[in-house]
Amino acid sequence: DRLFSALPVWSQGQLTLYQLGSQVPQANNLNAGVFPDYKISIGLPVISSTYVSANGGQLSFNRAFTRSADDSLHFNPQNLASYLDETNRLEVNSNVQLFYLGLKLQQNYFSLSLSERLDGGITYPRTMVELLAAGNGEYVGEVMAFNNLGMRAQVFHELAFGYGRDINEKLSIGLRIKFLSGIAGIDMDNISASLLTTTDSLYLYVPAFNINTTGLDLIDGSGDIFKAATAFNNTGFALDIGAHYQITDKIDVSLAVNDIGGINWLNDTRQFQFSEVKYAFTGVDFLAAIDQNNQADVLTQEADSLRNLFAPDTVDGLGYKTRLSPKFYAGGTYRLGKHHTFGAMFYGDVFKGTFKPSFGLSYNLQLGRIWTLGLNASYRNNSFNNFGVGTALTLGPVQLYFVTENFMALARYSDARLVDARLGLNLVIGKKRPSPPSRSSARPSTPQQPEEVIAPTPVVPVLAETVTTAIIGTAEDEMPTGFYVVIASLNTKEESEAYNRQLQDEGYMALSGYQSEKQQYFTYLMYYPEDGNKAIAKKNDLIKSMAPGLEKPWVLWVQDK
Repeated sequence: DRLFSALPVWSQGQLTLYQLGSQVPQANNLNAGVFPDYKISIGLPVISSTYVSANGGQLSFNRAFTRSADDSLHFNPQNLASYLDETNRLEVNSNVQLFYLGLKLQQNYFSLSLSERLDGGITYPRTMVELLAAGNGEYVGEVMAFNNLGMRAQVFHELAFGYGRDINEKLSIGLRIKFLSGIAGIDMDNISASLLTTTDSLYLYVPAFNINTTGLDLIDGSGDIFKAATAFNNTGFALDIGAHYQITDKIDVSLAVNDIGGINWLNDTRQFQFSEVKYAFTGVDFLAAIDQNNQADVLTQEADSLRNLFAPDTVDGLGYKTRLSPKFYAGGTYRLGKHHTFGAMFYGDVFKGTFKPSFGLSYNLQLGRIWTLGLNASYRNNSFNNFGVGTALTLGPVQLYFVTENFMALARYSDARLVDARLGLNLVIGKKRPSPPSRSSARPSTPQQPEEVIAPTPVVPVLAETVTTAIIGTAEDEMPTGFYVVIASLNTKEESEAYNRQLQDEGYMALSGYQSEKQQYFTYLMYYPEDGNKAIAKKNDLIKSMAPGLEKPWVLWVQDK
């Protein structure tokens, strides 16, 4: 089989997956500073993530083709040209993840992935389609410029090592280093040609340009794909950088820049070198041709002359370098309660000197630890008619997910300019537990613990170890005297109750109360009116068995005055 026809080939920014954030491990591939909600994430070969997408810009089937009365299809360049921008892009991409491993160790996140990628695309000017639509006769006396005509496509391995860290309770950052190994590719310089038509002549100018190729025998189907795929030649490097910042317990922002780098193509290369073309056609003396009965030969000679002008020289073994298409993400979210999250984001990428932006609004619904649903509406390709959906179903250690940027394309494929889908299966272990809100309304990973003091020596009871003590006050929600196994101390009743609800959703019987001397609300898991040693024993048991993500408990002894 031919290499490029053996792989899915289309691409676009993945806004919906990006906004799923920590719910799906593959979102870390879009922002290295956003970590999954699991201690261990494993993507199994091939089935963990298969991504295909098609983005034709302003190009769609119904814009390019029309049906006649007999229901036959006809290419309609006039209609298509009316929709095109001055410079247009047809992007190509696929990504099949062969393996993924993510480990969250305290404040650190480590990831390893291996993927097979195809990146590429074509840039072309509107004037090319206008020439097909109207012919050069419509532009007599005008110079038709064909600017920014370029092409690049490349198939390569990507081995990525990622490291991220929670710098503090608000900020996390991540960096991913990607080692690339090219299999096959083609790259054409950006060229700008021009065509001038007068009443009796035609002038064509095309500057010199080159087309670089690697693995040309794989593209035409005559080469050994397995041998080329396992040779690990044509190496390169790329970087991904990401960050996430928690402004408040409800608002956060994020930023990511991906695919900064390229590939050096040194093996099995061939360059096609096209010389500058200056062609003038001033007509044919048909009377002389008719007299000599060789009019067909005259036209054939003219066509051969033009074809010879575009005959390239070929040079084998000449190395060249291609870049990946840098991708930019910026987003923000607002959480409304535990289940609802609203977001907005920006995406843009660079290909062959052209920059295309997209904007999106999203809504995520989180139902417990099992199901996540994300909806996205985006502006791209000069249209708001792009509606994405993403969902993840987590049943124990198995997570199934599906994401598409335009589900309307499934029902109206002939009008679709964007077709996109990603699906996969992950093994996820060790769901992160919630952290309490901080004193500055952000949620810290380590809540403040009251300074430990040695309890006064009482006659009764005799405690097995020292504990934190406090004198009872007269507040409305004052904690009664006794012994509490405390998990967090917080500034306000609202923060404490919100944290209690998070713990209760995780299956903990969490309560809270106010302590006047400490001027704090304490969230506690156990209360013993008289038996302090039982509270100490329970606290020690909890330290040994406490689920990941919860903080180390301690004992608070509230005493009479």
